[in-house]
Amino acid sequence: MSRRPTPPARRPVPPPRREAGTSPQATPASSPQRSSAAQRSSASQRSSAPQKSSAARSSASAPRGGAPRTGSRSAPASRTAPSRTGSAAPSRGGLRRPAPRSRPGVVSRASAERFAARARAQRWLALRPALWALSVLTVLAVAGWVLLASPLLVVREVGVVGADRVPQEEVTALVEPVLGTPMARVDAGAVRRSVGSLDLVKEVEVVRAWPSTLEIRLVERVPIAALPEGDGFTLVDVDAVVIAEVPQAPADLPVLQVDVDAGPAVLRAAAGVLTALPADLRAEVAQVGATTPDDVRLRLHDGAEVVWGSPADSALKADVLRALRQQDAAVYDVSAPLAPVTR
Repeated sequence: MSRRPTPPARRPVPPPRREAGTSPQATPASSPQRSSAAQRSSASQRSSAPQKSSAARSSASAPRGGAPRTGSRSAPASRTAPSRTGSAAPSRGGLRRPAPRSRPGVVSRASAERFAARARAQRWLALRPALWALSVLTVLAVAGWVLLASPLLVVREVGVVGADRVPQEEVTALVEPVLGTPMARVDAGAVRRSVGSLDLVKEVEVVRAWPSTLEIRLVERVPIAALPEGDGFTLVDVDAVVIAEVPQAPADLPVLQVDVDAGPAVLRAAAGVLTALPADLRAEVAQVGATTPDDVRLRLHDGAEVVWGSPADSALKADVLRALRQQDAAVYDVSAPLAPVTR
């Protein structure tokens, strides 16, 4: 007789776990008042259960004895929002999840055109100084070429102004070498010296009359007296420069009676007195004589003699002589104009 196998023993099923603070299921009350009281008590217990559970979890995670627990991970206090930089944000349970990627910015067509126009304007502002400098250099280079090397502005004509006794042909012949030279490169000093070498020319001015004319303005020497020399006379100006030689003295010029061997100072003193005389008094002078620079004498057409002295104070002496000529006299002494003498 065989034995039946003994069935395995069943493991007892553990009762369901109850959360802290909960009470066993209440038995149904026999009266309506007990049922309503039980329902209110159960509702209040259910509402306070999550708070007690959260407090229990916090107390369980806190370190005992004030010392930190090694290897423990505390739950985050609050849920933080994901950062904009794309870093992972913490989530529940201490786990970190990747932050959502931000969408690339979308720029409208009008904004893109505006940004491009602004970039072009900035590039133009950066290039403006260089363009201005290049323009100025270009203008200067072109102007320099036109003035100094271009055939557009060369001397094609020579004009002579103020030539009365000086033949214009002589002046033109002296200036002819500069024809064809650019106006800006004409040596005005050399032209002035060349034309000034003429005996009848006292001063020379060279003027550029653009675009192609060189103008020569002359101041001629004017004779103020006739100096006897040999069988004729030599016409001299205020600087005692010989202007011309004539056989007879002109009627409108006085004759100089000076000692040429005494030196040019005597001649210049006599010529200086004649130059200082007003036109009405100079017309009355027939002869000028001097032995020294401080002893100038005048002979008038009516035969009267004027003792002038040195050329100093000639303007005052001329006024005194004009006043003295109101009375007849053979000699008018104005060498001391503040104390004139007539006799």
